[in-house]
Amino acid sequence: MERATSLSFWTITKRNGNGQSQKEIFLDSISSGEVENFIEGLLEAGEDLNSKLSDGYTYLSYAAHYGSLYAVQFLMKKGADASVKNSDGTLPLHIASKFGHRDISHVFLRKGIYVDSWDDSKCTPLHYAAKNGREWIVTFLTYHGADFNAVNSRGYTPLLLAAQQGHKYIVFELLTLGADTDGYSDIGWTWLHHAAQNGWENIVNYYIKRPEIERITRSLNSKRFSRNHHPSVCPVCPVSYMPPKLPKNNYQKKFLNINAKTPLGKTPLLLAAEHNHPLVVEQLIQEEDYIECFAETPNSQCATGPIKRTSSLQTYQEKQSTY
Repeated sequence: MERATSLSFWTITKRNGNGQSQKEIFLDSISSGEVENFIEGLLEAGEDLNSKLSDGYTYLSYAAHYGSLYAVQFLMKKGADASVKNSDGTLPLHIASKFGHRDISHVFLRKGIYVDSWDDSKCTPLHYAAKNGREWIVTFLTYHGADFNAVNSRGYTPLLLAAQQGHKYIVFELLTLGADTDGYSDIGWTWLHHAAQNGWENIVNYYIKRPEIERITRSLNSKRFSRNHHPSVCPVCPVSYMPPKLPKNNYQKKFLNINAKTPLGKTPLLLAAEHNHPLVVEQLIQEEDYIECFAETPNSQCATGPIKRTSSLQTYQEKQSTY
């Protein structure tokens, strides 16, 4: 009788409504522990569990967003398909990765969902995890073979997105894994341009002071993070991963042109100065004896051509005095 009452309740709520959207009713059923009754009520009413709600997302995607592993598993048990896309081309795996739900992401991978699936903008789950600072998910996805050099339709890699948003530990991990440092976004910026413009001094400092691990270490990492790994044989998915510390002679710096220019002729140093990030400016100035600081704008605070460290610092300080 209790089950019949609950089914009747959800059916009546669905048909008549009480000012709530179907999404809100579904999420309420999860929080109240009535998700089984809600789903059974949908099936009783002849609804497709893979149908999209008014804003274009499926029930499975909402369960992944909410972080309810039980709701995800029950929906899939009743026929919900993890490969059905939302209106923007995202899969439930994208949603789980975006909001940091590793256990749910694991369920989707075990069901055979491709770890590098694209949405409509060619973003993979790793793009979503890197942009939103989900460190555990980044480690989890790369462990299961996610392409850390994947490029979306705007030219952004996970490294570019993490650097833009200031997620330093994700930047560190992607660089350690051997992520391409030469990528440019659709506006012609490298990851260092994005970090300098936004004042992420820890990320800039990492580039300057901590060299990359050389090829032999990347080879060891590639074996650990092999594409042959399958979620079903994952022993204990790591929470975080740091490579072994090696002697200094086992390190080499992977060069990224610190003076790379945007299409408007701006270097990372110039972007940091323009956006008033003095610590980043000092870090970049101290990197080399000469800093190229070209800019095509007539009012540039940098001289045309290479300038010495002292004059560059003086130029920046003069700019500060004008504020």
